[in-house]
Amino acid sequence: MIENDIESVAAGDVTLRANIMRPTSDGWFEDPSFKIAYTHTEDEYEDEELTLEFESGQGCVGNVYREAEQKVAISPDHVEAWDSGWNTTEQHDRVTSHLNTIIGTPIYRPTDTDQSEPIAVLIVDSEQHFEDFVNLDEETSLSKIEFKETAVAERAVEHARDLGILL
Repeated sequence: MIENDIESVAAGDVTLRANIMRPTSDGWFEDPSFKIAYTHTEDEYEDEELTLEFESGQGCVGNVYREAEQKVAISPDHVEAWDSGWNTTEQHDRVTSHLNTIIGTPIYRPTDTDQSEPIAVLIVDSEQHFEDFVNLDEETSLSKIEFKETAVAERAVEHARDLGILL
C-alpha cells in the first residue's frame, strides 16, 4: 500500500520499495544498529540487503535516527543537492549501489511526546533518480527545492504516523 501510494503522488512514473528498519542493540550501553525488519516482498531485495546493518549516524537510516528528522539521500550523480556525510562503509556503498533515491522518515508511537528517538525508520528507495519524484521546471535545480515540502515527503510522513500506531 505504501509503495503504491507514494508512487501515485510522485511527479513521474516511478517504481519503489518500502521497508521498516528497526533499531537493535548488541549490549546495554551501545548505540543501536538498524536493519530491515519488515518489507512487503523480500524477493525485491538481494540477500545481503536484508542483513545489512547501519549504525546510528550511518547511511540515510542512521542519520534519520540520530537527527530525528526526515532525510533524502540521492545518488552521487546529483551530489550538489545533498550532504556527502552519510558515513557509509564500502560494503554499504556496494550493496546499495543500484539505488538512486532513498527517503527515510522517522516513526514514532502516537503517545511519544518526546520525538527525539524514533522507534523505527520508514525507508522508501528506488533505482530512479529523485528528479523523477518531483516537478522541476527549467529554472529550478534539484538543489533549490525544499524536500520536506514535496508530495512524496509529505506522504511518507503520513505513512510513518500510521506505522507508529501499528508498531
